[in-house]
Amino acid sequence: MASSMASAGNSGPAANTLGHNEPWVSSTAAAQHGRAGFSIAMQVTGPTPVPANLAPLLLAQGAGGVTFGATIPGTTRLRISAGINSTNDGCLVTGVSPYAAGSLTGSIVVIRRGSCGFAEKTNNASAAGAIAVIIANNVASAILPSVPGTTIPVFGVTQLEGDALRNFGQANPTNTTAQITFPALPIPNIPDVLAAFSSRGPAGTYNLLKPDVTGPGVSVLAAYAGTTITGFEQLVDIISGTSMSSPHQAGAAALMRQARPTWTVPEVKSALALTAEQQVYIEDSITLATPFARGSGRIRVDRAINAGLVMNETRANYFAANPATGGDPRTLNQANLIDRSCFATCTFYRTFRNVGATGTSWRAQLQGVSGSITPIITVPGNGSLTLKITVYAFSLLPNGNFSFGNVVLTPATGSGPVLRLPVAVAVQPPQLSMPNSLSAVVPTNSAGSVSFTIANTG
Repeated sequence: MASSMASAGNSGPAANTLGHNEPWVSSTAAAQHGRAGFSIAMQVTGPTPVPANLAPLLLAQGAGGVTFGATIPGTTRLRISAGINSTNDGCLVTGVSPYAAGSLTGSIVVIRRGSCGFAEKTNNASAAGAIAVIIANNVASAILPSVPGTTIPVFGVTQLEGDALRNFGQANPTNTTAQITFPALPIPNIPDVLAAFSSRGPAGTYNLLKPDVTGPGVSVLAAYAGTTITGFEQLVDIISGTSMSSPHQAGAAALMRQARPTWTVPEVKSALALTAEQQVYIEDSITLATPFARGSGRIRVDRAINAGLVMNETRANYFAANPATGGDPRTLNQANLIDRSCFATCTFYRTFRNVGATGTSWRAQLQGVSGSITPIITVPGNGSLTLKITVYAFSLLPNGNFSFGNVVLTPATGSGPVLRLPVAVAVQPPQLSMPNSLSAVVPTNSAGSVSFTIANTG
């Protein structure tokens, strides 16, 4: 079973939205890369006064449909789909279109994301005469509609922006107008800021830290597919998504495999994680991201290729750690440490291989969480060493919330990048342990008080 790279998913920023929780897979979050992109702007033009949050709105142009290439004038009617508050807004219901023929002629129509595909919503609106569609998200994040086979421009807005359009349009049902401007306007792109759409951990109920790493995934120039096999060989587009950041990690791994052909695939995976840049921010560009948002951090191939220690894992151990058969992923030799039920203390073992022929010494530290670790370790040339790490949970509140830190390995001899293993631990609340059934008379102890036991599930 070889490691592979996969998209973390585009369902963020809510917790537990990750798409790939397999421990042998390296799931990639998406962040900005710092090169400015461009966005289409929509200005609600009337009736006045127009709320400040609608003047203007930056739209995310849909992918796979027609390219927006000419300004839609400010006298254009902006209509709100009648079913915008429903789960199947804009969808066919028992084969019947949600829009009467001609009811949207010449209009920009706002439709809510829901139970049918973006292309179906767009085509239904187009058949009723719409000239453009705005898809409003139904969760608190950005949206990039995929609309192959559609014939009018399609754009995405956040849930908050969609609500603002809905409220203004419903308050002014007969005279709301808007303009969509061409060409696109430059938009800010701050490096190492996570995209709001980037899916977040933790990985369900498993002792598995996800995502693994972060890569650039916002406004990426990418090859694109047309509607036929031939005729679109030169087609490119600016695309956002973890489907952009995942190929970045795959390419980084390919470079690593070429430069370090004797390293196993899990060792390459570990090197990319151990050397990643941890200074990654959530979508507000101010708050530092936790490992459940950025994983180990943003990939740095220049560091990974010079990692002095790497971590291997075997096919047999991956199978043995399967929770479905009673295994626990926390036992795997991963480049992170996680225990969602760390009661009093929790202990981890991590094995590192020295990739060089000469023995090297490393200063080992625990940062951000209390615990014990051997302060100096020496790994023989071409050899391995297993490090014992104990995290103390005495001072953590038993509320199920995670605390984060790092195991930091700094070269004491030789050269090479500092290595970091993210740590995530939580203490679960104590649970009342009672019999499966209670009789009419509750037994008491000799003092006449009811007996029961409080047990911590850790």
